[in-house]
Amino acid sequence: MTSICDSSATAIDLFGLITSEQAGGTWSRTSGTGGLFNAASGSFTPSAGATTSSFTYTIPGVLPCVNDSSVALVNINNQPNAGVDGAPQIVCESGTTTIDLYSLIIGEQPGGTWTRSSGTGGIFNAIAGTFVPTVELPLVHLLILYSAQRLA
Repeated sequence: MTSICDSSATAIDLFGLITSEQAGGTWSRTSGTGGLFNAASGSFTPSAGATTSSFTYTIPGVLPCVNDSSVALVNINNQPNAGVDGAPQIVCESGTTTIDLYSLIIGEQPGGTWTRSSGTGGIFNAIAGTFVPTVELPLVHLLILYSAQRLA
C-alpha cells in the first residue's frame, strides 16, 4: 500500500507495491475511480477527484494450477484547500474593530490554522482567526496565512 495526494502528477509503479511476482501477468483495476491507470505498464497516476483504488496483478495458472494474484492498494488523500484570497482589508491605524480573518478568504476547508508570517502591531489570535488593529505605531504590512490540513 502507498498513500499519495490527488494533486500529485507522479506515476506510481504498481510492481513496487507487490513482491515476488512472476513476469507475464496482467493488471486490472478492481476498485476506485479517476486518475490514469496504465494496465500495460502497471502504473497509476492520480488526479484531482481520484479515489482510493485497488489494482490486481494476475498470473494465469497452467492446468491443473489455478490463477494467482496480488493486490496493490493506492490510498488517495485530497489536496488540502486553504481557500481563495479575498479582497485585502484596509483599516485605519486608530481602528480597533476585530477583523474576522475567515471573512477574507473564500472556500476554505475546515480544520486549518492561521499563521502570522509578517508584520507587527495589532492583536493576532490564531485560534479564533481574528486580528485587532491597535494604535501601536508603526503598524507595518501584515500578512496572515491560513493553511488547511487534511482531517483524518
